[in-house]
This record gives sequence, C-alpha cells and structure tokens, in this order.
Amino acid sequence: PTPGTPSLSHSHPSTDQPPSLPSFSPLCPSLFSFLIILFFQMLPGSVPMDQSGMYYGQQMQGNIAFSHMQPPGFHMQAPYAMMPGQPPTNQFQPPMAAGPMHAPNGVVKPEATPQGGNGSRDTAVEVQPAVTSPTGGLNKDTLRTMLEPGFTDKVSYEETLAQVRAITGEMDCYVTLSGVTVTGEVDMSSEEYPTVGSTVLGMLRSLVGGKKATSARVLLNDVTTAFEPGKLCLVLGPPSSGKSSLLKYTCGRLAPELTDASEGKLRYNGIEVERKLLPRVAAYVPQTDEHTPVLTVVETLNFSMDCQMINAMLMNLKRIGMDISSMDKKNRPRPKVETMLHLYGLKNCKDTIVGDGVHRGVSGGEKKRVTSAEMMQGPQMVMCQDEISTGLDSAATYDITSALSQACHMLKYTTVVSLLQPPPEVFELFDDVLIMAPGGHIIYHGPVGNVRKYFTEELGFRCPDSVDFADFLVDICTDDAKVYYRPCQSFGTIPPSPIEMGARWKRSELYRDYIGPRFERARERGNDAASNNINKAPWTWEFGASYTMMFMLNLQRHLRVLSKDIAFLRQRVGQAVIQGVMLGTIFYQEDSPALKISMLFVFVALLSMGNLYIIDAVSARRAIFYKHRDAALFPTICYTAAEFCSELPLVILECILIGCLCFFLIGFTTETFAQFFFCILLTSLSFLQLFKAIVANMPTASASQGIAIGFMAITFCFSGFLIAEKNIPDYFIWIYWITPYSWLIRLLACNEFMSSGNDGEYDRMVPLPSGQIRYGNLILQSFSIQTGQEWVGWGFLYLCCMLVICFSVYTLGLHYRRLGTTKPMVVVHRKGKTLPQKLKDLTHHGAATAIQRIPSADAASAEEAGGVDAFEIMARHSPAAVTLSLRQLSYKVKLPSGETKPLLDSIDAIFKPGTMTALMGSSGAGKSTLMDVIAGRKTGGQIEGEILVNGHKQELAPFSQVSGYCEQSDTHVPSQTVLEALRFSAWHRLPRDKTDADKEEIVNAVIEVVELRPILNKIIGLPGTGLSVEQRKRVTIGVEMAANPSVLFLDEPTSGLDSRS
Repeated sequence: PTPGTPSLSHSHPSTDQPPSLPSFSPLCPSLFSFLIILFFQMLPGSVPMDQSGMYYGQQMQGNIAFSHMQPPGFHMQAPYAMMPGQPPTNQFQPPMAAGPMHAPNGVVKPEATPQGGNGSRDTAVEVQPAVTSPTGGLNKDTLRTMLEPGFTDKVSYEETLAQVRAITGEMDCYVTLSGVTVTGEVDMSSEEYPTVGSTVLGMLRSLVGGKKATSARVLLNDVTTAFEPGKLCLVLGPPSSGKSSLLKYTCGRLAPELTDASEGKLRYNGIEVERKLLPRVAAYVPQTDEHTPVLTVVETLNFSMDCQMINAMLMNLKRIGMDISSMDKKNRPRPKVETMLHLYGLKNCKDTIVGDGVHRGVSGGEKKRVTSAEMMQGPQMVMCQDEISTGLDSAATYDITSALSQACHMLKYTTVVSLLQPPPEVFELFDDVLIMAPGGHIIYHGPVGNVRKYFTEELGFRCPDSVDFADFLVDICTDDAKVYYRPCQSFGTIPPSPIEMGARWKRSELYRDYIGPRFERARERGNDAASNNINKAPWTWEFGASYTMMFMLNLQRHLRVLSKDIAFLRQRVGQAVIQGVMLGTIFYQEDSPALKISMLFVFVALLSMGNLYIIDAVSARRAIFYKHRDAALFPTICYTAAEFCSELPLVILECILIGCLCFFLIGFTTETFAQFFFCILLTSLSFLQLFKAIVANMPTASASQGIAIGFMAITFCFSGFLIAEKNIPDYFIWIYWITPYSWLIRLLACNEFMSSGNDGEYDRMVPLPSGQIRYGNLILQSFSIQTGQEWVGWGFLYLCCMLVICFSVYTLGLHYRRLGTTKPMVVVHRKGKTLPQKLKDLTHHGAATAIQRIPSADAASAEEAGGVDAFEIMARHSPAAVTLSLRQLSYKVKLPSGETKPLLDSIDAIFKPGTMTALMGSSGAGKSTLMDVIAGRKTGGQIEGEILVNGHKQELAPFSQVSGYCEQSDTHVPSQTVLEALRFSAWHRLPRDKTDADKEEIVNAVIEVVELRPILNKIIGLPGTGLSVEQRKRVTIGVEMAANPSVLFLDEPTSGLDSRS
C-alpha cells in the first residue's frame, strides 16, 4: 500500500516578518544627467557594447547606495572556498578529506571502488557517528571575513559550510509524491505538416467553434516516491521518459493546466505548499540557457541574488546581532555570488558578457554554468537541476557535483540532479539513483550501492564489464534491454516491460524499507508545525525583497541593458533627427493650413510606426522574463513598471529632437508647443505599450508583427484624413471613434487652429454666405474635424486611457500567459490510408492514445536504400581527399584596454583524410576558436601562422566548397521538413557535375547513416516546439553531410545527448 501522509494546508504563517528596508539613495542620475551620459556614449569612438564589459554598468554602480548589506547568514546551495595558500585556478576543486566522506545520516561512505570500470558500489556500509562542524558554532570574525571581497581565498570550504549551518540551521525538507499522474494533450492531425489548405481549414473551423482533435499523453504515471534531505539523488532515463516533467512538477514549474489536471499529492515536510510559495521552497535549473546577452556574468548573478535574498539577509543580520552601520552601502558584498563564481569556475570570465548568437560572449559550457549559478542564489531547501552537465567537460562536472554533494550533506539540502552521461566517478558521488522509463514510470529509486544487486537478482539484467554502469541503467529502459537480460525465475525468457519493472519496484523490500520510512518522517514533520521549516520565514514570503526594492533592481537592470546597446541608441537618435529634418524641410515655414494638417497625419504615422522595433525586442526577452518570474525573482508589475520607466528617458529625448525640429521649422504657433510636445510624448508611449501588449498575447514575433501592421492599416483608413468623417458609412463610424489616429489628428489640429495663430491669423473672421466664421474653425470644418478647445482635453484623456489600458494588458498577458511553446503533434491517417507502423500506447485509464506515424521516404528511395548499403553509396560519391596541416597557428584579439590577448598559441597539427580527430579540452580552452579559425569563420582578430590544404595555402572561397561545419546551436529554417532541409543543402552545395539522381542518392544515403528516416517528414520547428534536442542535432549533422564535404567540422555535437544517442 502507498504510505499515507496527512493532508495539511499551508496555514501556519511565520511570526517572522521581513524587516523594513533602510532608505537608499536614488538609483540613477537625474534625467538631464542621463541624457548627457547617453550623448557622450553615442559619440564616435565610444567603447562598443560587446567589448566594454561593465562600461556603463560601472558608472551606474557608483550611483547605487543601498543601505542594506549581505549578511553572513546567506543560504548557500553549493558553497566554495579555496584553502588558505591554494593558488586560484579556473576550475574549482573542493578540498577532499583523506578519509571517507561523511553522509548526512551518520553513514560513512567508503571511497569508490569501480567494478570493472562501470562505476557501481556493491558493498554495504556500517553506521558510524556523524561528524560535527569543524568550528562547533558561530564565529563572527569568520562571518565578517566572509563579507569581504575575495573571502574565498581566506575561508576554507568546510568552514564556510559550517558558518552557514550555524546561522540557518539544517535546511531539511522531505519531498513526497503520492500517486502522482500527470497527463498532457497532443494535437492530432491527418497531415504530416501544415499546408495552406489545412491552415485555412483550421482557421475556419476555429471561427465556427470547432475544436482541435487532441489525445492524451501520460507524462508521469502513478509516481509514488520520496526525496530525503541530505541525500544527493541522480535521475537517469532515456529521452521522453519524464525526467524533466518529474523535476518541474517537484518544483512547481509545470504549466498550470498540467498541474491543475494532475492526480496525486505533492508535499513538502508533510504540507501541501501554496503554488505561489513553491519557488521559495524549491529551485529549478532548466536545460535551456536564457540570459540577457549584454549583461556580464557577475551582473546576472548579482541581480538574481539581490531579488531573492535581501529580506532574508536583513533578517539574519538582525538575528545574530551584527552591526550593519559600518558596512559599505555602495558596494555591498555578495558572498553567495563569489561562492558560485568559484564553484562553477566563472571567476576569470565574470566581467564578460553572457552573449548570444549575435553578441560574442562566454563559451557554451560557461553559459550552462551561469544558468545553474543564477538559479541557486536564493534560500531554497529543495534543488532540482535538469541536465546541468550539458556542455561541461568531465572534470568540471565532477568538481561541481562534488561540491554539491558536500553542501547537500552538511546543510541537509534535498538535491535532485538529472544527468545525461555521468562518468563513473561522478556517478559514485550520488547517494540515491532514480531511474525512469518511457511512459513516466519509476522502475527504481534507492541507494546507489544496491542498484546492481537489485537489477541482477530481482529483474535479471546483468551489466557487462565493458559497459559503463550508468549507460547500462539507461539502456535497460529501451529496446536494447534484451541485450543485457538473462532468463530469471521472475519473468522467464522475456525481459520485463517498464510497467512490469515499475510494479515490481513498488512491491520490493527496498521500497518498503528505504522509501516508506521517508513518508512517515515527512508526516511527523507536518504534524509538528512549530519546528517545520515550511512554516517559517523566509519560505512563507512570496518574494525575497520589498516591492520598492524589486522595482529599483529591475529599473537598474533595464537601464544598464539599454545603455550598453550603443548601436541601438545611435540608431534611435539618428532616426529622430532625420525624420525631424525631413518633415521640417519639406513643410518649411508652411503657410497653407491644408498642408499643415497633411503634415500632422504624416508626423503621427512616423511617430507610431517608428515604435514597431519593440516587437522583436520584447519577443527576444520574453523567455528570460518567464524564467525569472516563475522563479519568483519579482512580481510582473515591478518588471513592466521598471521597463516603462527605463524607456522614458530615451522616448523623451526622441520627442524633444523630432518635436522641436518639426514644430519650429514648419512654423506652428509658438504658444501651443507645450501641448504639442506632451501629445507626441503620450503618443509614443501609448504605441510602445500597444505593441508590447500584442507581443505579450501572441505566440511569435511574426504573428505580433502581422497583428500590429493590420491594426495600423485599419487605423490609417479610419483616421478621418484619408476618408473624411462625414463620408464614413454609419455602420463603420464606431471604428473612427475608437482608433487612435482620429483622436491624435483632432487633438493636434484643434491645438493649432483653435489658437490665435501667429499674429492672430486664425482669429480673423471670414465672410461666408451664411455669415461670418472664424478662420481656424473654417479650416477644421473643411477636414470634417470637430471644433472646440475641449477636444484637446478629450484627446489627452483618450491617450492617457490608451496608455493605461495597453500597459495593463501587457502586464496581465505576461503574468498569466506562457507563450512560445506548442503542443506536440501526432499524425493519424484518414480512413483508407495504411500506416507503415502503428504505435499504440494505453494510458492507465485504458484509453488509447494517438497513433503516431513513422514516415518513410518515397517508394523509390526506400527501395534503393534497402537494396544498397548507405556507406557504399557514399563511398561511390566520395569527395576529393583533403589533408589539413597547421604550422605555428596563432590567433589574437585586441581588448578594449588596447592589450592583445592570445586565444590560440603556436599550434602545429595535421589532419589526414579517412581519420576522425577529437579536439578535447576544458570549457573555454579554445576548441571552437580553433575550428572557427581553420574553417575561415573568424572575421576579426589577428591570425598568424599557416593553414595548408593539401600542401597549398588555404583559400577560403574554394575551401568553403569542400568543408562542412556543424555549430553548437542547431539553427534551421523552422518551417522546413527534415527532408526539405537535406535536399536544399544537397541541391545548392553539391558540384554541378552531379546529376539530380546522384544528389537524391546522396541524400538518401545520409538519411540512413544519420538515422533520420523516422522523422523525415516532420517539421523542424523552433527549439522547444518542434523536433527534440537529439533529433535537431541529427538534422544539423545530416544537412552538412548532404553537401558531401571532404572536411567535416563538428562543434560539440554530443551536447544535450545521452550516451546512446
């Protein structure tokens, strides 16, 4: 039976309240000073954004004067410190004791002794007394040292952990999952990929209320297990087995629709925690690396720590009685940031921007470390880290896991880590291992030392000495399980299925004796509300700082990002000047009132359309916001309000430039300038918020642009200028009154022509047959524009309402919607069509899920591939042999300081045809740089030495025709199918003497070699919405191989893949 736990609500608020924040000085200089800074930075010769590091950030840092300081009682997930006298190194190496490592429950873990190279532990251990803290208690002198910069060179690793434990106590939290089943939905279609016809039919179906055909897909299937504090647990499993779903569910990061529809109970220390408080209890390190590219590594970590730990730091300072008056208010210490920089080996690149596909920043491995370090800056007791080793070398993975293990054991963290290819020495660092099989089944969760015995005696699987043990555990969950199976009494000659293995684990003695007691201890914690950490601060706070502080931190971050993009600032200011001069000179000192109204229409159109750039900008940073908001770094309103305030100085500067140039060159009435300026300011701000509101509620940037341009077209037509208001049909007149252009033109026109004009021009009376009329009123009536000074006030009221409404829609859209992902799609053929293969998966309810088609190539291609070996085909079309040799190859780049930094130093090498060479080295060693230089992909820097191709000096144009390059990032046209991508590469890159039949033959050979036939007709899609990571990597390799290159470069092609892939 499933161990029971009490159903308790999270209704025991802590009496500890977050202390009030001391006052702080203004975040940034005055508006005038900020504009001056922007002006000087935009001058020619300014430091470029991607080379300046903290150029503007250092200026801003000097203006920050927070009064609170980082306390010594910071909550550390994986602290680090170098031993005294130890020289600083790029890779962190935590000091290891000569004797056995002490586990949290008093069990001494013997040093690992790999059996046959497969990294398992077979021997039991004896219970010994647990080891006490090295210091035995709180040491304020050590704590003060930990508040100083560079404390990691003075305080040992063990002493750091001991001081943290002395302040915070044990961070113990039992996590229990009882009967958890999570079921998602996949879209069903009768087409392999969308066509024009299917898309139009889908739109028509949605208009008439038709629903998409969907089918259920089980992500987690009856998961019942428990994680114990002080135990480092490894999660293993093949792709699509539910590893990420388990970690996200444990941390409360699954989509709300999935969580709300799930079954079972998730409890922390016996209590069901409110969803909004889960990010404070459990941290989640995602697989993807989403960062603001222009921020440096240390700026990224500082922001995360400041948002999550400020209140907790002040509370701990007050509790231990440390005086904060003597602490530096401008450069407050951040011990946790320093700890993570050392732990993850990021100290040497801390002032380097993170970068992305456009901005050159840290390496891929370093970016993965930044992702982990950023999410570990808070007070969380539970840490779920999803595939943190992707992009890291084995040494870095071992160092990080070792430090995580020691912190977990001493501070009693509940740590769950998912890895793809753990080396034997890394596997040995874990206390528990949890193995998941496809379909979301858990087939084992228990001690690492018992796993070999369990699978051998209970299930009949035996691991050969030549196979890595972690890879063996993954393989037995796949079709390769029969290779390791030996007939046993329990299952006979047929290997057990994942469902059978999961049921057997729940009936085992290991489950009863090892997992069952954890439920009992968690229930005891839940019944004792007074001592339960879940009911204490800071885990009862929704956020880690006050709303004011989170707003200021976001404002600082937005201003820093804006000030670093010098090219963007120059473009915006240049655009405003050019538009102002253009309109001002075309309508220079215009006397014709009709042309003045025409100018107002053009002016409003340029002002509003010039803000369309914000669509791409907001779309690019939307995923970063999702990550930070889901981690409870800040509330949505603080983010959007700070973003609005950060954009205000630049918008004001643009309006001053274009407004002054147009207004005074054209010759409008001088006394109306104030109303004119505030009108264009509100117009620019309102359209900025309008376009951002569209982005927050549309799935992609292209869809947002289509909606925005369509809205602008309607606004043009019903502005009252192209078609006068009196000529608009009655059934469309409502559009005239709700679109902004009609109000803007009316406001500006009334502001000008209801005034007296220059020399009283508009106040003179004009005789008409019906009587005299004021000249200004006559001009307005000729354009069907309402007269009266009150329309100026109504126009300002409309703009203010538009601004508030669009800002609210933008904020609510970001808060409640999570866009950018799509449901998976399976193909079910219409009646009369046959399937090459049918895959039927029954859910635990007995309902059949979708039938997924495994597509094949056309009949001729399949027959040819089946009749001739693919390697024989490729050998028949083998390209010319190429020998590459390097002589004293060096590569240097110039730093902003003027110094020259060598990235490659006097390399001699030779690469012969018919051989495969592995470039090995730690993250940031220059592997990608070397391949970029050889392949001719470096456009900057200084290259010295020789690159010889078959003994001749390399010429880039012909060399690019005989080489292929697979980048780390799998960049493809998302709307193409896999087959289309392969054919496109082959038809455009193969020599002209190849016939179409030859090209098709090469494509089909590549399909077989890279094993792309099952996904041949699938849409590639965007990352996270189309093909999986493994499938995208295969397509990347296949696209380059389809060009039949003589030299093939592959930059970390195994990143993100398991060992089997």
